[in-house]
Amino acid sequence: MSYLFGIVGFCAGFYAGLMMLKPALRRISNQDLRTDKKLALKVGWIPWVMALLGLWLGLYGYEYIVLGGYDH
Repeated sequence: MSYLFGIVGFCAGFYAGLMMLKPALRRISNQDLRTDKKLALKVGWIPWVMALLGLWLGLYGYEYIVLGGYDH
């Protein structure tokens, strides 16, 4: 069951990261998107970081919802 929460969180985070890129890449031409290799290093990390954040939130949500909260 925790795998389900983790996978859903990862996918939702990755999607959120892609949606964050959409306005940032709107002002860049299609030619630059295809040819600029440094652009991938500048903004390519955003979806992956958001995916890992979504994974963490999904697993935290699993612990909170299914296991009954955080006992600290």
